Amino acid sequence: MGRIIGIVIAVAIVVALLIYFGFIQISPEGEAALEDAQDNVGEAVENTGEAIQDENTDGN
Repeated sequence: MGRIIGIVIAVAIVVALLIYFGFIQISPEGEAALEDAQDNVGEAVENTGEAIQDENTDGN
């Protein structure tokens, strides 16, 4: 399972670099979708961090 996650992350990084350097062009709709995905991931990470902090606070 860890290997699959690593491969997915590596592919995402390669695609992001190709887009950044202009080798891949995306439409405005694609850019909007990527921004929404980034916002959703950021929110999920924040929520996870808060949940971990809450559990550590409740456990002590």
